Amino acid sequence: GKLHRQDSWDLCQLTANRPVLLVNTASFCGYTPQFEGLEALYQRYKDQGLVIIGFPSDDFFQEADQSAETAEVCYVNYGVTFPMTSEINVRGRDAHPIFEHLKQADSPSWNFNKYLIGKDGAIIEHFGSNTEPLDDELVEITVEHGVRVARLDTAAQVLDHAVGGEHVVADLRAERDVHLRGFDLVALCVALALLELVEARAEDLP
Repeated sequence: GKLHRQDSWDLCQLTANRPVLLVNTASFCGYTPQFEGLEALYQRYKDQGLVIIGFPSDDFFQEADQSAETAEVCYVNYGVTFPMTSEINVRGRDAHPIFEHLKQADSPSWNFNKYLIGKDGAIIEHFGSNTEPLDDELVEITVEHGVRVARLDTAAQVLDHAVGGEHVVADLRAERDVHLRGFDLVALCVALALLELVEARAEDLP
């Protein structure tokens, strides 16, 4: 179910054909501030398909007794917007089926273990509690395994989403700058090719 709610997440629909980072969380752990990094990672890549799901657990005796308090820590204290489930077990005989499956990589030995799952549902990588959500290796592997700009159909979409950083493409018709976001090398090549077409045709326009 959803954290402090009566309804449930449809995890199959939520994660279909998307890279997913699964995290066992706790409200009163030394690693609890990682919620901030997880939210930052989610905001950075959610539009490129990344799903992060937090699973509160008291298996290490550091979760709140009431779901309302857990929700306050997540949503109020840390501004979490990615999906959070109701409290579950993540190890032992009563482990949730998801974490029973994740044992193939390793069972969580503490809170805030992070499991990267590919679009096909395969376990790609397991990161322990000490790995920060914005750790370079975690981000690199996440991007490598599916957090990319989708192949885009129109010039406007490509120009809007193709490149990260401060790259700028001149819009010859409006004489304004278009800042490109969401780095993807293939999309960048497409964008540059489209720009060449725009430049070639601009001379024919009144």
